[in-house]
Amino acid sequence: MQISSIKEWIAEALEKIGALQQLQRQVVLLPIVDYSAKLPYDLFRLGKLAYSTDGTHYTKLRKSAGVHTPTQATGSDITPIAAFNGVTRTNPSIASEEVLYQVKPGCIQLSEREGYLKVEYYAMPTDDEGMPMMPNAISYIEAVFWYVAMKMTYPKYLRG
Repeated sequence: MQISSIKEWIAEALEKIGALQQLQRQVVLLPIVDYSAKLPYDLFRLGKLAYSTDGTHYTKLRKSAGVHTPTQATGSDITPIAAFNGVTRTNPSIASEEVLYQVKPGCIQLSEREGYLKVEYYAMPTDDEGMPMMPNAISYIEAVFWYVAMKMTYPKYLRG
């Protein structure tokens, strides 16, 4: 059993019993490496996103519905490009071209190979070990305990 599954079940239980009013607004600066930026572990819901080549001047991003497929063109005067939902970036230094993104499990894929991503998101409060925190009320603790216990034992019950 992976600890990440238990973390997810705790978050699910807290959501189902309405304990998510304690979400905290966070803003982080993430490096983009090879068209991807790793999402924070405590993310619950994304807010605004902005892109920068130098970490100072930011432009808002537009979400893409397509699939991110980096490609490289051939030819002496053509630089590497990223085809992203039909939008092709032939010159990464031109700031007026639109930067697109798509959320994947654990990361955000972008139409830019490198740069910085400023992410506003809403996070569940977590402790020093990354475990979701919950209100110190016995009703919450009991509900979460039994939800996680059910998630752990129900597959064994179904197998017999």
